[in-house]
Amino acid sequence: LEKKVKELSFLFEVGKTVSSTLDFNKVLEFITILCVQAVNGKTSIIWLKEERKNELYIASAYGVPDYFKTFRLKVGEGITGRIMLT
Repeated sequence: LEKKVKELSFLFEVGKTVSSTLDFNKVLEFITILCVQAVNGKTSIIWLKEERKNELYIASAYGVPDYFKTFRLKVGEGITGRIMLT
């Protein structure tokens, strides 16, 4: 029951943030932080796909060094890139 309450609270906070701002980057940043809190983790990254270049880029990150935030992957490259193929 406690786990379900935590999950529903997480979804409620995401929904509240998405509906309260039009700033896409702020929404991604908030979701990144909430994900860390939800799983009691240390890092979280949201990757998005840039269609023109067929690359993945980090749209939001928490708990990773700044230099890592500029890292890009080709779709199919590494574990993250392979996941995009599925």
